[in-house]
Amino acid sequence: MPAARAEISDLNDDAQAAHKRAYVKAMARLADAWGVTQTEIADLLCISAKQWSRIRQHPEQFRLNQDQLTRMSLLLGMFKSLNLVFSKPLADEWAKRVNTGALFGGQTPVQVMRAGGIPAMMDVRHHLDALRGGV
Repeated sequence: MPAARAEISDLNDDAQAAHKRAYVKAMARLADAWGVTQTEIADLLCISAKQWSRIRQHPEQFRLNQDQLTRMSLLLGMFKSLNLVFSKPLADEWAKRVNTGALFGGQTPVQVMRAGGIPAMMDVRHHLDALRGGV
C-alpha cells in the first residue's frame, strides 16, 4: 500500500479552514492591490468569476485543489517579489503595465499569465526572482 501524501486536506478541519481563509484573503488583497477585475483573478486561478465570488464569500465551504493552491502560491510569491523590488505604486501597477521584455512581448504580465496558465506564471515568477537577485 503506497504511503499517503500529506496535503492541505489532511489537516484537521479548523486548520484547513484557517488555511483556506488566509489564502483567499491574500488573493483578494492581491487582486485589489493589482487592480485586476474579478474575471481576471478568476482566470488566473482557472475558475469562473462566479465561483471566485462564492469562494471569496465562504472559503471554508470550498476545497482548494492542488492546481488552485499552486496558482495562488505563484501569484503571492510574485506579489512579495514586486514589493521587494519596487516601491509603491509601481509594485502594484507592474502586473497590469504593458511590458516590452521578451517574456511579455508588449502585453501585460496579467495578460501573459491568463493566456499561458501555470507555465507562464512560473516564468513570470522566475523573472521577478531574477530581478531581486535570485536564480
